[in-house]
Amino acid sequence: MIIKWLPVVLSPLLLAQLYSTEGGVNLRVLFLFKRKKKPSDTERKLLVDLSYPFFAICLLAAGAANHRTLLFYIGICILFTWTLWVVRPKKRSLKKWAILLLITGGCGYGIQFGLASLQGVITEAGMNWFVNFLQKDRDPYRAYTHMGEIGEIKLSSRVVFRVKPGGWDPGSLLLREASYDKYLSGAANWAASNRNFSSIAPVTGGGYWKILPDSQPDKTCTVSMPLNNGKGLLKLPNGTTMIGSLEMDRMQRSPLGSVKVEGKGLVTYAAHYSSKLSTENPPSKEDLSIPNAEAATIQQIVSNLKLETLTSSEVLNAVSRFFKNNFSYSLEQKSLKGNGTVIENFLTKSRTGHCEFFASAAVLLLRGVGIPARYVTGYAVDTWDKMGEWILVRSQHAHSWAHAYVNGHWVDLDTTPGVWLEVERSRASPWRRIGDLWSWMTFGFSKWRWRQDASAGKTYLILVLLPLVVIMLVRILSKKRGRKRIPGTEKNEKDLKDIRSISEGFSLIEERLKEMGFYRQEWETVACWIDRLELSKSVMGNIETLRQIKDFHYRYRYYPQAFTVKDEEQMSSLVKKWLEPLKDPLHEISRTYLNNKIGVQGKARSGEKAEHTRSM
Repeated sequence: MIIKWLPVVLSPLLLAQLYSTEGGVNLRVLFLFKRKKKPSDTERKLLVDLSYPFFAICLLAAGAANHRTLLFYIGICILFTWTLWVVRPKKRSLKKWAILLLITGGCGYGIQFGLASLQGVITEAGMNWFVNFLQKDRDPYRAYTHMGEIGEIKLSSRVVFRVKPGGWDPGSLLLREASYDKYLSGAANWAASNRNFSSIAPVTGGGYWKILPDSQPDKTCTVSMPLNNGKGLLKLPNGTTMIGSLEMDRMQRSPLGSVKVEGKGLVTYAAHYSSKLSTENPPSKEDLSIPNAEAATIQQIVSNLKLETLTSSEVLNAVSRFFKNNFSYSLEQKSLKGNGTVIENFLTKSRTGHCEFFASAAVLLLRGVGIPARYVTGYAVDTWDKMGEWILVRSQHAHSWAHAYVNGHWVDLDTTPGVWLEVERSRASPWRRIGDLWSWMTFGFSKWRWRQDASAGKTYLILVLLPLVVIMLVRILSKKRGRKRIPGTEKNEKDLKDIRSISEGFSLIEERLKEMGFYRQEWETVACWIDRLELSKSVMGNIETLRQIKDFHYRYRYYPQAFTVKDEEQMSSLVKKWLEPLKDPLHEISRTYLNNKIGVQGKARSGEKAEHTRSM
């Protein structure tokens, strides 16, 4: 909205320029902090033509206010071509100018799709953060839900948990989280009338929990989900009679079929179930109640569909057809005039909505015929969304449906049009898999952390060490290439063949002096050592040459980037010059004399250093 009005807001600046004598606007008038300072001569003359920036802002505003089709982009390119034609360099080739313009237009057309995708990624990341923020401190055991909540969650594609197939019909699995039996019309909320949870005792041996004793489940699915602050409601299919492979501190079940657990971190469990069994309590009077505000509308539709004349199974089919043939799925709700309730408007006016509307209306219609029904929230498993052996269940797969009590047990009735999963898939960002990769890494780390997969520790150790190894190799290679070379100089291999490296040149001199008996003390620097050698007057080599070699050695050691090939050649020459006289046996000095002389001086220096240390 702000972008659309920018041309109107900034138009006074353009009008001021058009009616000025200068033909431009001084930048000082646009910035308050510049007005307070005394302008220089250059600033007084600095004028800016606002025509072109204003033209670009108008195009931006037009893009924000119109549907951006290919024709719109072509129109923008034509306007830019006309603008650039006026300022085109006359001496340049017209052909090259046109080619560059076409390349720029093509690149711009591709970039706009990239920016649109980037905007989708940022929007989705923001929505994921918002959903995480809302659910961070939310009570997982609350006894109510409000209309529109699932619609908000569906805006996020965050991976909530994972499911592994195991003998069930893909495409029809609904995992329940909570059930509600009381509809509050004024607030458009569903509530649970009975909030009392009873404890479930684990089977001897650990890891197994029987919800319905003496039952024979025929299907299994495996679920892996994180707990919120150590608590959570298990995602279970209808008719779950036993839960296996689950080490928990505590497990409880509500009369409406919700199962809550308390433990740590990530939980992975196997749900054993049968569609012919029920674990919920039998229906109560709340499962047949209809609010007065919706009673007339519900009875009118029941009468129109002649549901009273049908059997319970036929009623379920008739209600499903009613919603399938007359309603559409949408996450966007239009505001309707009138005083009708949410369900009234959905059934009689808008006839469009998401799963919460379909489930709520279906529950009330079933109750209108005398069939006990409940409102259920949970997730629908989309088998198209897989990563490895696991099916990913996202926030956008949050779903609600009806539970109907037919022939002595509770059955699922999902009246939401089947296209809703396709709608959710079409809204997926092309960059979503990047977030899935991070989720997969977090999932693997959680399995290792909570001791569910010991082998995952090795994988993650490799993932941690691999970047460190790469960084170390890069640093080693960069050090080898770190020395700068002066253009035009080449390394003289012949002159350097006796010295394998710069550091080795000084090491050769030090080793030679050691052989002669001139040892460097542990506390001595190279400079102090050379001063002592000069005082001894026993070294036949040139001391000044040795000092120059020392300077080269220090420079190479502490600032190798500035060490050039010419410096290498100079140091090589000096090392050879200094070592050459010491190869003559006539220049050898009595080792005994040197050891005595240098040893006495070394002990004296050591004593002075020790005395200085004690005084400190």
